[in-house]
Amino acid sequence: MRTPHECPEYDEVIADEIAARRACRRIESQFPRPNRWRPGRSHHHPPALELERHMPENTITTTLSFKRLRETKNTVRFEEDTPPGKPPVIGTIYIQKWFIGDAEAMTVTISPEAK
Repeated sequence: MRTPHECPEYDEVIADEIAARRACRRIESQFPRPNRWRPGRSHHHPPALELERHMPENTITTTLSFKRLRETKNTVRFEEDTPPGKPPVIGTIYIQKWFIGDAEAMTVTISPEAK
């Protein structure tokens, strides 16, 4: 059993927090959440069908520009140049040194294919 602290206000605050947590658990048990994948809850990936529903159809060919970021032993890391406020399409990409040489920038053209 827990012994009370010298400060009675502390015990009141702790008791209030415990009561609030119990009330939240009661409410959550009455209204269960939908069965969805949530990060940190399992080691499985989210269902692929759910991802496909939210992904927009993109059939346009896109050309992306990259700038040299750093070198590793056999590869060169490039970072995508993105306009402010727009998320990157690829992000970073590693290219073999034998292919890219000393290039400081490169462009990549991608086009999605239908299933």
